[in-house]
Amino acid sequence: MIAPLPVPDDFDDYWTSVRGEAEAAPLEAAARPWDPGAARLAGVRLEEVALRGVDGVGVGGILHLPDMPDAAGGGRPRPALLHLAGYGGELILHQDFTAAGFVVLDFSHRGMRLGSAGFDRERPRPLLSRDVEDRGRYVYRAIYQDCLLGLRLLRARPEVDPERVGVLGTSQGGGLTIGVAALGAARAAAADIPWLTHFARQLAEPVEGPYNELKALLGERPDLAPAVRATLAYYDTTSFATRLRAPTFVSLGQADRTCPPDSVRALFDRLPGCKTLLEVPGLGHARSTLWRRMALDWMREWV
Repeated sequence: MIAPLPVPDDFDDYWTSVRGEAEAAPLEAAARPWDPGAARLAGVRLEEVALRGVDGVGVGGILHLPDMPDAAGGGRPRPALLHLAGYGGELILHQDFTAAGFVVLDFSHRGMRLGSAGFDRERPRPLLSRDVEDRGRYVYRAIYQDCLLGLRLLRARPEVDPERVGVLGTSQGGGLTIGVAALGAARAAAADIPWLTHFARQLAEPVEGPYNELKALLGERPDLAPAVRATLAYYDTTSFATRLRAPTFVSLGQADRTCPPDSVRALFDRLPGCKTLLEVPGLGHARSTLWRRMALDWMREWV
């Protein structure tokens, strides 16, 4: 069995610095009504929000606001969820969560659907491998800061109770959920088939999907392997896991060849607190409606 990359000695100092830059950056945001086209949602008001990353790159998301009376009465601030996009950059509508009373921000970091203006996710290298040999310039450093700014934006909304915010996502969004929930002191986390997990295993064994962008880089530049592995140790969900104190719901597909089951189990085993693992027989790398229903129950319980 391949062991995960060792957690760097300065892991906490590194991420304290990254988070500090995101906390100190101006929260420059704008919002406007958003029309979902044919997908009309009853009881939901939608806004497209745009903000600037720490370095000025534009990112954003779709804010879902329940347009219904608060069951608690008095117009009290609501619990909220930050949903992080998969590597494909899709937008998702979250009427199931808003019907349960949650405000939801479906967030696009740089390179995703609403973070693509002026940012090329394929050049000079694909996103996962861009500047991966330099931990100070690796693109996921800025991506994490984008997500932390999205969390700040959500907490700053008057409709939201800032003490009751959870994070969730699928695949890349599931992997980012682990790190963002740990760095952002989220109330709860739900990570569906989490990517960005157990890089040592993914580099050593056959795997499908974008992990192969790293293998392609190292095939061309094997001299970069030590630096690449050193950087990835800061970004592996298995490194973040022991820092995550929030109740965490994780899922895996037993037939998943992009986020193989053994890699997700390695993450789950490192989580220290309240946690649940859903294993779906026969599921490949795909969203599970079962996970979605269970994630809603998880957030109701813990957020």
